Amino acid sequence: GPKRWPGGVAASDRAVALLVTAHPDDEIMFFLPAVRSLQAAGFDVSVLCLSNGGYDGLGKTREKEAVACCTEVMGLKRALVRVLDDEALQDGPASPWAAKDVGAAVQAWVAELEAGGKHRVEALVTFDDGGVSGHPNHIDTARGVRALPPRDGQTVWELLSAPVPVKFSGAIGAALALLLDSATTPAASAAPLKPGAVSLVGSVSPDMALALHRGMQAHRSQYVWFRSLYVAFSRYAFVAEMRRLA
Repeated sequence: GPKRWPGGVAASDRAVALLVTAHPDDEIMFFLPAVRSLQAAGFDVSVLCLSNGGYDGLGKTREKEAVACCTEVMGLKRALVRVLDDEALQDGPASPWAAKDVGAAVQAWVAELEAGGKHRVEALVTFDDGGVSGHPNHIDTARGVRALPPRDGQTVWELLSAPVPVKFSGAIGAALALLLDSATTPAASAAPLKPGAVSLVGSVSPDMALALHRGMQAHRSQYVWFRSLYVAFSRYAFVAEMRRLA
């Protein structure tokens, strides 16, 4: 039968899973487990990054870093990666993003991806309304995606924000989570999860640790000491809880 991602959703031959992020490096800091599991299920993954992270004046550099991280580390096709620099969606905690502007940006990219019939966006993935790190741009991204009209054949998923002690429980916390999950959930069933249900994705492996390390190195302009600590301690590097919204 068709391969399925852990949410039970099968990918068609032209299936794309679109990850909507706010800033360059979100893709590697928070969504690596989701991307890896979607790829394993047969989805082509696209990343739409709504800003180039230009708050500190390094927007063009960060844009190049995001493309390198997505293509060279995460294995995405260059044509499926887009980093925006839109006046309505500028990086910064004091720059609110209207849901309609987020939605318009997502819909424009989906239309571009689907032009010509080669791709079909069958899954949308983004933050939850806690924004994982609590950054206002993350929260506005989630709200904008959530406000999009539903489409037939398209599922929508959000990355659940973990409480702070869990967030930094690293590989040990991730391994425990996977162990508990396998003890409490039946073997991957064919039935897709219903909206509201949560799927745990990811693995604790040297491959995941190496990919995270390489991905963070690709974002050289941001790779300061606290990000090195993040690489060592973050659970998001290994596992993520994805809740189906629609």
